[in-house]
Amino acid sequence: MKRRRPELASDLLTNGLVLVGGGALIRGLDKLLAEETGLPVQVGNDPLTAVARGTGYLLENLDLFKSVLQDEDIHS
Repeated sequence: MKRRRPELASDLLTNGLVLVGGGALIRGLDKLLAEETGLPVQVGNDPLTAVARGTGYLLENLDLFKSVLQDEDIHS
């Protein structure tokens, strides 16, 4: 069983969800998710390219993200 990090739950409660990708453009999805989860939900800036841009940033800065990319279950 994976451990849940309390920081993630806290971040979601504080900041809510940001939808990206093509699905983010489905009319009313943000409102539906907000109603169903009780969390703030917003569509990200330029959602169609956000995933690709984020992946590019990650690949260009692997050293910055190394600690969060390692799977704890593999190393324990």
